[in-house]
Amino acid sequence: MDYLSKLAENRVEEALKNCSGTIEITDLEAENSPDSILLQTMQGNAETDGISSSLAFLWETYKISLDLLKHNGKMMTVYRDTAFHAFEFCKKYGRKNECKRLCDALKLHLQGAIRSRK
Repeated sequence: MDYLSKLAENRVEEALKNCSGTIEITDLEAENSPDSILLQTMQGNAETDGISSSLAFLWETYKISLDLLKHNGKMMTVYRDTAFHAFEFCKKYGRKNECKRLCDALKLHLQGAIRSRK
């Protein structure tokens, strides 16, 4: 899991290095409407697509890792480190929506762990 997240982080850094200006991506989990896909195609902005897909891949890597590790008590240090990296991701790239989703997911994981202990 560490290898996958490091690979995704390197991919994001590489995409940001190739970027010529500032790019605003609103929501990584939002479904694109057909209109927005057509508009992006007509504008031909490959930089935004590359950075958006890299950020979305990194975010999905963190989410899937946390979901897989939530039930494994032996991997709690890896779970903690992954959660820490996910919070750093949110802080570094200014991802407020993803931070809220991450907090909700961690809250649900904690509630599930408490319920299973009873």
